[in-house]
Amino acid sequence: MDINGIYHLIETEFKVVKKEKDLICVAPVNGEEYPKTIVKLILNEVNNHYELFEVVRGKEYNVDVFSDKYKSVIALYSFAKSKLESKKT
Repeated sequence: MDINGIYHLIETEFKVVKKEKDLICVAPVNGEEYPKTIVKLILNEVNNHYELFEVVRGKEYNVDVFSDKYKSVIALYSFAKSKLESKKT
């Protein structure tokens, strides 16, 4: 799957809170206006430096750093799946 396919998955499975040239923030699709937890990816394409964060109640936790944009977007998707999706019981 190409990078645009991954972006499409992210946009259909999560609420994209913010999407700019160098930043993507996603939250669960549960309708909260101010979600407790979001996942944020900072894209610094000039330096090939991509940082993934978990943001819980405004406090940022660095999850990982990547040097490949494709891998960073895959990581955003998979980390968001594990952190933001509600568990079905």
